[in-house]
Amino acid sequence: MPFPVALRSHRLVADELYPVVNPAGSELPVVLRDEDGAVRDLRARSLAIRTQREGHVRDGIVVRRGGVDVLVTDARVILTGARPTADSILAGHVRLDWIVAVGACAGRGLLRGDALRLVIQLDNGDYHVLTLTFESDIDVHELAQDIARRTARHWLATAASAPMVSRWTSLGGAAKMTAEPGEFALYWTPEHVQVADPVSSYERLVVPA
Repeated sequence: MPFPVALRSHRLVADELYPVVNPAGSELPVVLRDEDGAVRDLRARSLAIRTQREGHVRDGIVVRRGGVDVLVTDARVILTGARPTADSILAGHVRLDWIVAVGACAGRGLLRGDALRLVIQLDNGDYHVLTLTFESDIDVHELAQDIARRTARHWLATAASAPMVSRWTSLGGAAKMTAEPGEFALYWTPEHVQVADPVSSYERLVVPA
């Protein structure tokens, strides 16, 4: 199973690669932090993660059955899905400072739903491409704009390097982009943090499609 989702338990020690999971029956599936700020709660129909390296694409995980809960915050995009046991849940997050690109596609027919795309990079050079599909009542282009603007605000408040401030400021005021159906309109970030490869830090889980 590729990063950034894995089978997680509330008994696991907290780390930066994954959200802290709440026990079954809690109001939220994961623990929120002060830095999360304003939270937007969404429901995706499906999640697909693929790995790209030097032009080669490898399929990773596809989650369709039951859908995926999505929390967009001022620090990260949190994903939770199947809970095979009361002690475990499929969970992960994309921290905003990891984002290489975020964008959206009106993909009815082609992608079986409008889609949001997030791209991150590991320190081994691999890119992970996350694609979430939504029902048509979600404006995915506005959602991508919201995440791009939150990412810019996060960098400007915490880590923006001086040469990049003007570019982050521009992204923070970015207009909503659209594209032809089936094509992605992407916001590219001026800089991003590469993520340490977590190859040995998660349990494997076969998730039914």
